Amino acid sequence: MCADSDTRVDEPLSVSHTAQGDDAGVAIVSSAAALACELPSDRLARRAIDTTALFARARERRALADGAELEFPGDDATAQSLFDFVLFERACCAQLSYELAFIPDHSTVRLTLRGRGPQIEGIRAWAAVPAHASA
Repeated sequence: MCADSDTRVDEPLSVSHTAQGDDAGVAIVSSAAALACELPSDRLARRAIDTTALFARARERRALADGAELEFPGDDATAQSLFDFVLFERACCAQLSYELAFIPDHSTVRLTLRGRGPQIEGIRAWAAVPAHASA
């Protein structure tokens, strides 16, 4: 799911179809902007649930000048889930930057999502970064 436009962090997201048919693309949208995704509609709903569940495990969230940073527990299962997330999303949203860092003592894994221009607020909304949480 890619960030394309300005989005307020506290706005709810919804799903809208961008084309007709079983393989139609869909967009995750808010009233202010769209997070576009090229997944077929039958896979997008499941992907949104999985991403929301993964991001809910974040212990900390920070807004960056060009995106968002989330910190997760450093256990192997979480690290693997984050790695799988990056592998999947980089194919879908090649215009965004994804970084995983294992913070010394390795009890924390940091996921950084970066974009440009209008993507930035979309990333923050997708990652549920509060408006006041700046780095």
